[in-house]
Amino acid sequence: VYKRQVIVTPYTTGYWLPVFAERTTVVGAGGGSQVFYYVSQIYNGSLDEQRVINLMKRYGAEYIYSKKELKSLTPEHFKLAYKKGGVRIYQLHPAPSFLEVYHSALVVGDPIYVIQSTKFLVKTALVWGPEKIDALNINDLLKYDLLILYNYEYDSESKTNLLLREYLANGGNILVDCYNSPPILGIKPMQVAYYDRISAKAMMSHSIFNGVNLSNFSPAVWEGDVWNCVVYPGYEGDVLLRIDDYPVIKLLNKGKGRIMLLGFNLFYHAEYYRNDDERRLLANMIDWLSNADVPLIADIDVLERSPTNIVFKVNASTIPVCVVAKVPYYPGWTCEINGTNSKIGDFDGYIAVNIPEKGISIIILRYEKSF
Repeated sequence: VYKRQVIVTPYTTGYWLPVFAERTTVVGAGGGSQVFYYVSQIYNGSLDEQRVINLMKRYGAEYIYSKKELKSLTPEHFKLAYKKGGVRIYQLHPAPSFLEVYHSALVVGDPIYVIQSTKFLVKTALVWGPEKIDALNINDLLKYDLLILYNYEYDSESKTNLLLREYLANGGNILVDCYNSPPILGIKPMQVAYYDRISAKAMMSHSIFNGVNLSNFSPAVWEGDVWNCVVYPGYEGDVLLRIDDYPVIKLLNKGKGRIMLLGFNLFYHAEYYRNDDERRLLANMIDWLSNADVPLIADIDVLERSPTNIVFKVNASTIPVCVVAKVPYYPGWTCEINGTNSKIGDFDGYIAVNIPEKGISIIILRYEKSF
């Protein structure tokens, strides 16, 4: 049952971390404090080392446990910390930081498939937001480089459009899939139904297609029936991807901001088929829209750290900045920034804090029992 298995553990005591997990196979004792995961990325003892390093840094993981020799892990980045029989434990050096700085994207609507289908994402933190766009205000949105809308809702279309226009006017970026959701900003996509094999054509010179092989896209079939989704004919903007001549990805410039229209229900399609080329495209889109290639300049100092109280100082020269603490997100954690209560984001199960302004900020994370 453990064939081709890797377990990556964070250096914070008591947790096994699903960095490469496709699905759970064994849940250990102790209230689920140890979880073993099947890993599909390992073939013939080989791993993509740079991707492993990026993911381990992202999740605060320091060790890899394997029942195979991982020949592609080099001494420059990994040392063999333990070997007995067929068991090997590899240690990443230098160890990842407890606090990491990221560009950030707020996911409004249904975050599950967005997060599951973007496993190649390493530069941008995805933070869960509400289901309704107009539950937010402009100050909420301006904390993020990117707003992702998928299976979203709103109470007021006019209020929502005013909010999104203001966000775009301030340089915000939006990635939206309008399938199964109400219209925004006058965009009314066309409903289509694909079936079987598809033909994809793209503006391959655009960086979102780096490392993406369109010929590997999965067929447009759902449970043996047609694949329902939306496309975007008849709107201004640059068409970046067509599938069977329908515009599926389109880029619109709006003032200082950008909107990327996404069709084909690609978040769900990528995860439904577990298609790595589709997943890589989605990750590239998010990184590009969140300006992830622009360096973030922020110095972080941990002032106090205990299991229930974490205090750190951030000196940010660029904003927005998202600081991810490798502490499991759980009800009961509260946050103060410069003495003011602030919301905590959920970044793949970890605590995410958005820094609101340049200069020095003091952040206090405090855990209070939730039961």
